[in-house]
Amino acid sequence: MLPARFVRSFHEAHREEMVAAGLAPEWEVVKVALRRLRVGRICVTAGELDAGMTGIATPLRDLDGAVDASLGFVLPDTERTEKRLEDIGKSPRQAAERLEAERIGTSPASTPAVH
Repeated sequence: MLPARFVRSFHEAHREEMVAAGLAPEWEVVKVALRRLRVGRICVTAGELDAGMTGIATPLRDLDGAVDASLGFVLPDTERTEKRLEDIGKSPRQAAERLEAERIGTSPASTPAVH
């Protein structure tokens, strides 16, 4: 996870590009949105990787709980339904929970869920 001061300076230096990508021009709004992404269980994007594709990703946390990687899945927009997103979204999250548990030597069931 990048330090907030780095992300803030990046936002200030590239504000127009970030706004064009759909982020707010105000740093405080961006900070809240990024925090929400860090603590969320899954994130769904449309057309951000490739046009016509949907991405589903989940954070992977280190021993301190900081996000240091992600696991994801990509499918064509034509296959995107709420049911399919719900079903597919479980796979990366379950895999992330197993990997996180392996890192700290516990079973996934005993690892606190991050919401």
